[in-house]
Amino acid sequence: MKKLILLFFVFISVTGLSQKKYTIKVNTSKSIKEVLTDLSEDLDPYNRFILDSETFTFSSNQNLSEEFFFNQSNDETTIVSVIMESAKMVYQEKGGGTDCETAQLLCDNQSFSANSNGYGTQELYGGNNGGGNRGCLKGNERQSSWYYVHIESGGNLEMTIDPNVNSDDYDFAIWGPFTDVTANDNCSPVTNPIRCSWSLYSGNTGMSSSSTDNSENQYGDKWVNDLNTSAGDVYILLIDNYSISNYGYELSWGGTAILGCTPVVLPVELTSFEGYNNGPNVLTWETASERDNDFFTIEQSIDGKDWKNIAKVNGAGTTSEVTNYTHNVYNIEQTINYYRLSQTDFNGVTTTYKTISIDNSLSQKEIVKVINLYGQEVNADYSELRIVIYSDGTTQKMMGK
Repeated sequence: MKKLILLFFVFISVTGLSQKKYTIKVNTSKSIKEVLTDLSEDLDPYNRFILDSETFTFSSNQNLSEEFFFNQSNDETTIVSVIMESAKMVYQEKGGGTDCETAQLLCDNQSFSANSNGYGTQELYGGNNGGGNRGCLKGNERQSSWYYVHIESGGNLEMTIDPNVNSDDYDFAIWGPFTDVTANDNCSPVTNPIRCSWSLYSGNTGMSSSSTDNSENQYGDKWVNDLNTSAGDVYILLIDNYSISNYGYELSWGGTAILGCTPVVLPVELTSFEGYNNGPNVLTWETASERDNDFFTIEQSIDGKDWKNIAKVNGAGTTSEVTNYTHNVYNIEQTINYYRLSQTDFNGVTTTYKTISIDNSLSQKEIVKVINLYGQEVNADYSELRIVIYSDGTTQKMMGK
């Protein structure tokens, strides 16, 4: 039976924080990193620091007892005692996207400081070193940052992740190359990374031209081979703080490649869909970007349940520019009309967006007068924004023709 040997002391911090730091010495055939993952998976820990080949520490926001640790013993480990001391948390600004779909685009080669505190959806899956998208990474995301790296001018690309606290254990993986059009389709990644480091050692990690391996497990030296890039390549980068310490890092680049700021094209991103009665019912919508957008379909209903197609409007295909659309509906029922917008890709996939309504029952009422925003009476065909006052006291704003 393997043994996990620990000593038990309690230290009181002058700050009075309740978080506790546990130092653990291991006698086992497993690596420290594997033991730490097994032991603390359900402990809601913050810090995981690998001290040497037999010792690690971690901090938890739970008030764990010595009895709790004894209960964690199994055929692989036997817990004897625990060293505890208070741990102070330090927070920095979050860097990168919490999830791959919100990845931050890196626009230049300037170094910057950030933090990987927190994670969103767990996006790593599959077996270790095969299948899925994990590559060399084991376990889930701990404190993760996702980035898009766009190559403006090709060349070799080196990278250094320098933890603010040298005892932090940062890991990373890189997928690609993609293009600005295909990168989003691969976020989250669906294949193994082309560069990957899961070394158990703390301190700096990254890519270097002096390294020869493209991937390394927990026994690696924290450095893998650099990338040979071409103009237009887009890579997906995951930086993960295995220590869960809330301490940040500095990211810097080397080599001859130059990073650019060409945005990654997203699926059709609808930013607005609105409508108003202006004689015809005027429907307007706007997209921030489009990818493979064949056409929009407008549906109409008078009860919000039964729908009929009334128009098809061609899309812009693929663009990263803001695009505005307008469609006039002349066949109007004298009631509340509901309109629904959907979008169809070139491959036939359809997405349905929000539903809006326009109250056309007002058109059955007698118009008493029409005024402008200053309260002055104007003609019904006034070219600016006007307010129509009806016989029942209701009003309606209308845009100029």
